[in-house]
Amino acid sequence: MVTQTTKIARKRRAQAGTSTVEAVIVLPVMLLLVFSIAELGIAFTRSNSLTNAVREGARVGVVFRSPCDAGPVTNLVETTVSSFASTSGIDPAEITTNVTGACTGTGTQLIVDASVPYDFVALDSLAGLVPTLNLTARTVMRNE
Repeated sequence: MVTQTTKIARKRRAQAGTSTVEAVIVLPVMLLLVFSIAELGIAFTRSNSLTNAVREGARVGVVFRSPCDAGPVTNLVETTVSSFASTSGIDPAEITTNVTGACTGTGTQLIVDASVPYDFVALDSLAGLVPTLNLTARTVMRNE
């Protein structure tokens, strides 16, 4: 006759490896989720930093100047974008800045576009994921 304790012991032996199998199945998915959240958080922070840098560049570009020359104003905007972005950890050499509407008159629009590539750190080896994401920012302000 089989006792109750013998049945419990058999059941425990039959389920001995189930937690290991479950961990093997769930752990990669959980690690992917954690690394994805961290990676996209870093990319989002870089995107916000680029947006702030472009906004500061546009502010410098729309200030009223009595003899307004588009060349120096464009260079000043690009330099401002690069310097503000570099304080956030973005490499200034990788930033592409495009300025349109500098010194076109009061009330006209100054458009500052910037882009920078973002290379994934933790997720670059996963299949099907683009290794580089192009972060872009645009600011439109009226010239004074």
